[in-house]
Amino acid sequence: TLGSAAWLGVRTPAERALLAGIEASGVLDHRLTMRVPRSTLARLDAGELASRSGARLEVQAPRVEDPGHCFVTLVGQRLSTAMAALYVQEEMAREVHCDIT
Repeated sequence: TLGSAAWLGVRTPAERALLAGIEASGVLDHRLTMRVPRSTLARLDAGELASRSGARLEVQAPRVEDPGHCFVTLVGQRLSTAMAALYVQEEMAREVHCDIT
């Protein structure tokens, strides 16, 4: 039966087609790139951010023309990348708040 095949990891052609469509839509591998100050990046805990959001970070080296910032790409499901972006933005806001006081 279909139920027993699913437990064994065997997928029907329809299930494979559905999963291929979901993967092709980008839902499972969404990428969001942000420009982040290096000072913020130094304070971020990538492991904690990944465990809290479900997204992973890919950090590019700073560019010669913009040495104070790095481009950070958050990779994961759309909701995961959105949550990770929120955490990064919160950390950036904390830095601005600390500079004011």
